Amino acid sequence: MAEPLVLVKDKEGTIRYFSNVCTHRGNLVVNDPGRVRALICSYHGRRFDLDGSLITMPEFQDAENFPRPCDGLHEFPLLKWGPFLFAGLSAHFPMNSIIGQMNDRVGFLPLDQFKKEESHSKDYIVNAHWALYCDNYLEGFLHTYVYDESKLNNGTGAVIDKVEREDEWVAEGVQRGIRSAFYSSGRFSPTREQGVHQFHQLLVNKPLKQDRNDQKRKKKHSENDFPLTSQPLPGGT
Repeated sequence: MAEPLVLVKDKEGTIRYFSNVCTHRGNLVVNDPGRVRALICSYHGRRFDLDGSLITMPEFQDAENFPRPCDGLHEFPLLKWGPFLFAGLSAHFPMNSIIGQMNDRVGFLPLDQFKKEESHSKDYIVNAHWALYCDNYLEGFLHTYVYDESKLNNGTGAVIDKVEREDEWVAEGVQRGIRSAFYSSGRFSPTREQGVHQFHQLLVNKPLKQDRNDQKRKKKHSENDFPLTSQPLPGGT
């Protein structure tokens, strides 16, 4: 994500999510994590409270109608689900609905007991849109054309790392390929890409709604005449 953002926790324990861009000349306000009493832009000294409001700005004593609400840091919606925080750039995105569905499906899990195991953690840099990586995870062709099926059940760290590298290779290749002026979209396999199709529907904010008749009708179509076409990813990627 290219949007500069900062997560702030005040002394009362309230957590907020702000734009990390100074409202004066657009410099980044916070460059490193740490403990502070206020957020201070290092460019011209504009100072913000931990609630995002503007506290003071040097040499603005004679400015009319200053400060205004827009001079504070823009705050984004933030939701807490168990130990996890979810945020969005759009105030209109139905996060409560999404979290509610997640809670219905996996809310029984002891989320507060989950802990990160550093010895089992590793960072990977994928030079592709995040949605392409999700596509790669959801579709069903990988086991046939990319992975070595005979080794997947091994479970060793070396094999898992190899699979991850293969996933990266695919996602980065697709990222380059979809930028072609001669590519628009591809159709979905009814047997291997149902998850990808539903994911694309979520991306364009059109939840997939199907009744039993829809499911029966799909079974009558072959892979080549499946009546669904893919949706372009946001931002043209």
